[in-house]
Amino acid sequence: MPGHRIARDHFVRCQTNTSAYARSREYHSLTDETKIFWQYDRQKAWLQPWKVTIVADDRKGLSFNSIEHVLKYCRSYNFLVIEIAFDFRPEVGVDRRFVRQHAVFGKSRRRERKRTGSNSVLGRKEM
Repeated sequence: MPGHRIARDHFVRCQTNTSAYARSREYHSLTDETKIFWQYDRQKAWLQPWKVTIVADDRKGLSFNSIEHVLKYCRSYNFLVIEIAFDFRPEVGVDRRFVRQHAVFGKSRRRERKRTGSNSVLGRKEM
């Protein structure tokens, strides 16, 4: 993959009762600390042929161009998990106390709107 070097390619030991992918190739970016983990050699027919995990550089984050650079090698894809982090400068006043007082945590899931029928919306867990 242009712009990356292969750091390693190794056998993946089964970590649960079901083995998923037998091999994983780890790529490192040549320009920042971004890492790509490409799992392949599926062990079950119902799995997708591969699974890709992109770990962003802590300082620069992950741009759309970085994601697009990987996705161009994929005929089709689904996002399984997307993690979002917000960083605030200390002078803004968003500290641990502020977050604990004001934040609402939970997972968003697709759900049907009761009033409008089949339109899907994202919702969060109620506290």
